[in-house]
Amino acid sequence: MRIGIIAPRPVPDAWGGAERAVQGVAEALTDLGGHDVEVVKLPVDERTLPGVIDGYRAFAALDVSGFDRVITMKYPAWMVDHPHHTVLMFHPLRGLYDTYHLFGEPPSEPPATREVGDLRALMASWSDRAALDELFGLWDHALDVITAEHQDLRFPGPFAREVVHWLDRIALSPTAVVRHLALSWTVARRPDYFPPGVHPGVVHLPGHLTPTPDGDQERRGFFTASRLDGPKRLDLLVDAMAHVPGDVPLHIAGTGPLADDLAARAAADPRIELLGFVPDDELADRYRGAIAVPFIPEDEDLGLVTLEAFSQATPVVTCTDSGGPTELVADGISGLVANPDPASLGRALSRLAANPRWARELGRNGQRRAARVTWAGVVDALVGEPRRRGTVPVPEATPANSATARVGRSGRSTRRPGRPKVVVTTTFAIDDPRHGGQLRSRHLYGELARTVDVEVVALVDRGQAAGRLTLAPGFDQVAVPRSAAHAAAGEERSHRVQMPVTDIVAGTDIWATPAYLDALRHAARGAAGIVLAEPYLQPALAEADIALPSVYDAFNLEALLKAEALPDTVAGRALLAQVVAVEGAAVREAAAITACSEPDAEGLAQRYGRHLDAFTVIPNGTIVPATVPTPAERAALRERWLARYRLLGPGGRPPTHLAVFFGSWHPPNLDAVALLADVAAALPRLLIISAGSHGLAFTERVVPPNLVFAGMVSDRAKAKLLAAADVALNPMRTGSGTNLKLIEYLAAGVPVVSTGFGVRGVDVVDGRHLLVADPDGFADAVAASLAEPDAAAARAARGRIIAAEGYGWPALGARFAEVVTAVIGDRASRPHV
Repeated sequence: MRIGIIAPRPVPDAWGGAERAVQGVAEALTDLGGHDVEVVKLPVDERTLPGVIDGYRAFAALDVSGFDRVITMKYPAWMVDHPHHTVLMFHPLRGLYDTYHLFGEPPSEPPATREVGDLRALMASWSDRAALDELFGLWDHALDVITAEHQDLRFPGPFAREVVHWLDRIALSPTAVVRHLALSWTVARRPDYFPPGVHPGVVHLPGHLTPTPDGDQERRGFFTASRLDGPKRLDLLVDAMAHVPGDVPLHIAGTGPLADDLAARAAADPRIELLGFVPDDELADRYRGAIAVPFIPEDEDLGLVTLEAFSQATPVVTCTDSGGPTELVADGISGLVANPDPASLGRALSRLAANPRWARELGRNGQRRAARVTWAGVVDALVGEPRRRGTVPVPEATPANSATARVGRSGRSTRRPGRPKVVVTTTFAIDDPRHGGQLRSRHLYGELARTVDVEVVALVDRGQAAGRLTLAPGFDQVAVPRSAAHAAAGEERSHRVQMPVTDIVAGTDIWATPAYLDALRHAARGAAGIVLAEPYLQPALAEADIALPSVYDAFNLEALLKAEALPDTVAGRALLAQVVAVEGAAVREAAAITACSEPDAEGLAQRYGRHLDAFTVIPNGTIVPATVPTPAERAALRERWLARYRLLGPGGRPPTHLAVFFGSWHPPNLDAVALLADVAAALPRLLIISAGSHGLAFTERVVPPNLVFAGMVSDRAKAKLLAAADVALNPMRTGSGTNLKLIEYLAAGVPVVSTGFGVRGVDVVDGRHLLVADPDGFADAVAASLAEPDAAAARAARGRIIAAEGYGWPALGARFAEVVTAVIGDRASRPHV
């Protein structure tokens, strides 16, 4: 493919981060993508308004028709006209956007001249590329009549701001650009950078230094590299050194207009040395020899210094308002994030200087973080199949070259003649179910497949296998991994809120994985309806232009669940608003909704304005074993598990009883484990085995020794644990829906202790089927269950009957099939093409 990278060349000539990035993208597209790449640059003088507008005019007139695609990264280059135009935005002219207020200029003012009045009238009435010739003609006339020195044309000034915004809106319009990307989340979220309704993806660019593993080299002092100007805030860094005790040196590399001022400010501290220009071949050694790299710009777009430092296994100290670096530096993990004042920054530097071993650990974490930012991911994001401009996305790939053609263990569809087909969208694979959502999907939709053919189109994590897999006759799964850009977006937003949110961005960023849209379109051909498993892929239906009746299978009341988990920050609130919007659309647009409990159905109906008649409650279910162990068999199995952990007993007294808990890395489960820690401390002779991915959240936390995390366990190991346990624990305090684990406990015939919140939606009675206790009395209830094993066994037997009669998957699947077949209606009898 012939690709043009179109960029401005600064006047006077300069070589900085933007120029380096253009070179890096060109080399990656050539070396990794195998494309024929040409960089086209036009000179732009940004020192005056005529110079800026001349730049926009030159790029608007530039003939780029010889390229298959063009990529731009900066104004005014994105004014080019091409049907396959991708924008990877570094930033617009910031002095006329987010830093305009610093100049003390009004946002607007009446023009003093008729010529500028005519320009403003044109822009107010016509905002389209076809208006460019007229605007540039009026501009030339204004220059002739009033000259560039007139107050109306001051730079920066209200008219300069207005005309550049107008030009950028035309250049960046969704009808002119097929893919909007941003260099960082900081850039993506700045007001007015992108047209209304455009939600750009984010593509971080790697640093240019070759990664070097942390070795035995001596690390001493601090080093940073930066242009010596105001936004880099090196004056703040110099002032912070007054709060760093000892003889810790600070070396600053770089040149710039504030070099003399900075030297004067640092003159009183002999530990600070300004190095001037440092060549690239010396930078790596400088980074590698430092304890840490302080990099504290104000609202930086991205800041490659962070990735450069990380590449050499050196941690970074940044500030809360530094913008891009805060997307990469996790406080206390890969560096430190301080407040932007000398004392706070000085304390952060002092902590690392006093603990170089900890600093090295943070640096190694930073290097692992930087390793996820790759040129291969950049290439994937830039040259993945885009839509053609000005259109609704349509399939550009046939099944032969889409994800559906990649074959797993079973490569052909198992469609059964004469049966209707239903497509299910999921954000996870269901062939090896572990957590509650996977288990519900596998069994509920598997039972649905007894009535209609079911094809699950699963969006899976990057690195998982792609392809078609037959789960049962008429029950297929097509797995499509997230693209690098899609995965990176999920990682970055997860980092910003310190919890996994890849499910939330699954559908809103689905454009970044065009293979999924291809697979979804292919699956929908001839289908009679859609089932949304959770709401998050609802936007994919519109993106793929699919208009089939849908059933929304609500696992939870997601808005409530995420509101409890997401932080009350700008990023957290933005993600919560996204959840509400997607869940609301799923509820309002579905022909029918299934919910896991009555409270969930009522909550969804009230929140999103649907009548309860649209809802059917289908709780989570389980597979009910044919037999359960006798008390003697349970005791023998328990002793085997206890034998593995005999050294955990306090004072040499080993545990005598076994309890189990199962849960994924899900905020309500993490909260439940906090209560388990209290139970373990109160009952030291009870061994609690907590199994599931949630254990990863507790690797650095101190818990009682009789609370152990088994990690992910197989279904066989899970069954053995349930068969051996004296009691199964359900200490849930938050969440929504029904607890699948509770149903599994009951079906396994093991005595259960649960919170009242944990039994919501399940028809059980305290004292008859299990013991129910408030969190404060939970440990006492567990002790009571252990003290009276015969009574506990009788409750477990009655609980098992409840599970078998009301929560077996075959019965639940039959109810779900009734809902689905009622929705697809006469489509089920139409010929399938």
